[in-house]
Amino acid sequence: MENRTRRTNYRGLVLIHAGARADQDAMRNVPADLAAVMPSRVVVAVTRITDAHPDCGGTCSTWAQPGASWHWRLADTVALATPVPASGAQGLWIPDPQLRRRVAHALPAHAAACLAPLLSPASTP
Repeated sequence: MENRTRRTNYRGLVLIHAGARADQDAMRNVPADLAAVMPSRVVVAVTRITDAHPDCGGTCSTWAQPGASWHWRLADTVALATPVPASGAQGLWIPDPQLRRRVAHALPAHAAACLAPLLSPASTP
């Protein structure tokens, strides 16, 4: 579950990017020693957006934040074996071919066979 201020009609693979600054509200329950080593400016995972619906008041998932305008449902999330440095951007963005190749190479072995072809530059819509 991803809590967002805006709707998306996109369904498909996205990269999970750790931005330059941590969301302080999201970090409030993270132990300080763990927060100190959290990665930034890197892609850490690949996931699939399968649905987006308006705020459910927190009843649709334990991760749903009441008051978030939209909840994006995520599935098939795979953490990268090694985070991949990347600048990222606000909102949904299309990664360049070089970043897509680096992410494909950082996939764990169990996911590489099915996800790497989807990350190839030829698969861009």
